[in-house]
Amino acid sequence: MIPFVWAGALSIALLAQSLVSEAWAKWLIPIAVVTLAIAVSMKLQPKSANASMTLVVGLSLIFTFAGANASIAAATSSPVEVLEHAQSYSTIECTVRVTQIDRFQVLGEVTSSVLPTFSAAVVFKDDVREALKVGQRFEGSFRLKPSHRDSPKFALVQTGSLKVLSPKTSWLDTVRSNFASTAKSISPDSGALVAGLAIGDDSALSDQMLTRMKTLSLTHLTAVSGANCAIVIGGVFLLLKRAGSRRFVTLSLSLFALALYVAVVGFEPSVIRAAIMASVVLLCAFAGRRIPPTVALSWAVILVLSFWPSMVTSLGFWLSVVATAAILLIAPALYKKLATRMPAVFALGLAVVVSAQLWCLPMLVNLSGGLPTYSIVANLLAEPLVAPITVLGILALVVAIVFPPLAALLYWLASFAAYGIEMISNLALLPAATIWWPEGALGILLMVVSVGAISLMIISRMRKQAIFAITLVALTFVSFSGSAVARSQTWPGTDWQVVSCDVGQGDATVIRSSGQTMLIDVGRDPEPIAKCLETLGISQIEVLLLTHFDADHVGGLAGALKRAQVSQALISPFDDERPQVAVALGQLAEANVSVSTAEVGDRGTLGGATWIVAAPEPRAAGAEDSNDASVILRVETSQWLLLAFADAGERAQMRTVRLRNSLLNRTPGKPLIVKVSHHGSADQYAELFEDLRPEVALFSSGKSNSYGHPTKRALEIFEKAGSAIFRTDQQGAIALTMLDGSLNVLTERER
Repeated sequence: MIPFVWAGALSIALLAQSLVSEAWAKWLIPIAVVTLAIAVSMKLQPKSANASMTLVVGLSLIFTFAGANASIAAATSSPVEVLEHAQSYSTIECTVRVTQIDRFQVLGEVTSSVLPTFSAAVVFKDDVREALKVGQRFEGSFRLKPSHRDSPKFALVQTGSLKVLSPKTSWLDTVRSNFASTAKSISPDSGALVAGLAIGDDSALSDQMLTRMKTLSLTHLTAVSGANCAIVIGGVFLLLKRAGSRRFVTLSLSLFALALYVAVVGFEPSVIRAAIMASVVLLCAFAGRRIPPTVALSWAVILVLSFWPSMVTSLGFWLSVVATAAILLIAPALYKKLATRMPAVFALGLAVVVSAQLWCLPMLVNLSGGLPTYSIVANLLAEPLVAPITVLGILALVVAIVFPPLAALLYWLASFAAYGIEMISNLALLPAATIWWPEGALGILLMVVSVGAISLMIISRMRKQAIFAITLVALTFVSFSGSAVARSQTWPGTDWQVVSCDVGQGDATVIRSSGQTMLIDVGRDPEPIAKCLETLGISQIEVLLLTHFDADHVGGLAGALKRAQVSQALISPFDDERPQVAVALGQLAEANVSVSTAEVGDRGTLGGATWIVAAPEPRAAGAEDSNDASVILRVETSQWLLLAFADAGERAQMRTVRLRNSLLNRTPGKPLIVKVSHHGSADQYAELFEDLRPEVALFSSGKSNSYGHPTKRALEIFEKAGSAIFRTDQQGAIALTMLDGSLNVLTERER
């Protein structure tokens, strides 16, 4: 019980420290939590008082070390020399070794003659990216800048031509390469699932499959967990036992095999948690002591947060911890209740799935946009297939080193079981795959109360209290859902996700995801944007993007800052000397808003959405004026994709297609929304939009404006592309949301 208390104390303290900025608070929080944890620990003394004090002192030392390590980690992850160059947006000559590839950028290890080695997100031009592979090395000029993400802290953008160097492959790269070369499967997604379950690599999964898995809460399948570690340790342990190895040799080689497996799959949060927990159990077994699984989990949390304090904000880590805790604490009691009503095997599977899903819901409900209707059924159907896929996949990983043909056969056999999961994912296409649930703090609070009440009903006799809590939640839910239905009949509805504000002849687009908000531009005058934000109920803006400094995009900044608190502002990197620039920057400085430039490759998250800058190039290279250097933004959720073109005309659009076309590609299976460039001027790259064929085209322009926006040419381009056209000059503000899998548009007024 004491390790459990200290695991919680350490988590709370580090999380609280990450949320405060004042130095006194960072010191006061650990002192308060340590004091409380010691008091609780003393109340839970073991039989020996000395043993109790030894344990408390030991845990206090670990806790203190964690706090110190947090500062060290923050410092070492941001080398001073690199930070200085990044903050000045320097161009550096360096060598980049590709370590990981995702859809739009890569992660790389960067070395140069003037800076220490560091990791960075790297954005290559499309002609280089097309043939990119892990392990490749490039030499050339890159623009170094701060990243807008927590990890990695730096970003590199290719600025010139590159020289390809001979790859320096490590043994890990060789193992992964051998495994990838054996990937023979009956379908692309089934093969990708085998790699996901065996080594946690889901990079080859299609966007449709990823979306379906997220809808059904199946994404945990492609995260290496305790089951994978147990398979590795169990396999090695049994082989060595059969060979008659001594206890010390068996333990040492089992731990060594586990370490190798973790190195191959990568140091993901769930992997680290599972590996440390397994190591604690093994070491205790070697010492001749059986350790309760809950204690092993507690020590795993303590050790992980002591050495990697940044894990305290990792959703993957906490999903792994919470799911494991639920299986250990809730599943046994639920199994006993179910076993009297159904076969034991089915009862066990249902107890494990329901427990894990139940405790993870408070963390997932906002990300999935509601309650996943078929998640328990999908997980229950998929569970029997996980073990054979994982075992065959790990065997293929090992055998690929010595006999690739056999590894290819094992991989192919595993893909048959994986194809079953691919078929199960079709449940996400059924009607009402996600049920509406309140967003934000209220939604999380209701879910936590519901989960707590249901858990009490399972493990205790507090049935009346649990029923009362669930009834209270149900009444609140019905009340809010009823009012939500009523409100949805009038603009802007209740579940809006994108709104094009009516700010006259100008731009202002609001994006909301999981309770977080982004505002792209603010129009010409303060009053219209302030009114729009007030109508939408926006008081906090996580990201404010000023695409360029034309007055009809930044003139209303005072209204936005008066209405809402802004956490971060991004601006165009174009060297603009107009007076409007100094005025806007002065307003942001007065409001204590952090400001940084937005260049191609900059990316971040907004609730359940991701955003990435598609243009301009570093330092707005190639741009001839401020419109040409407008920030083009790509925002994507599990349900839709938005491309916002600001005032980027045909020249800028063509340049982006030539250099970074991958950032403008639409995602199959998702409706595309385009915020049309320059209020619908004639300056459009028609071939781009004919190729993209967006479902919705938003024109933000003023009623009876003197520019003639939107022009006949722009309207014809999107009509030919088959887009539904919506105009703020005719329909007022425009709100978009997803309804039964389709985009729903609600306008402020009729045409």
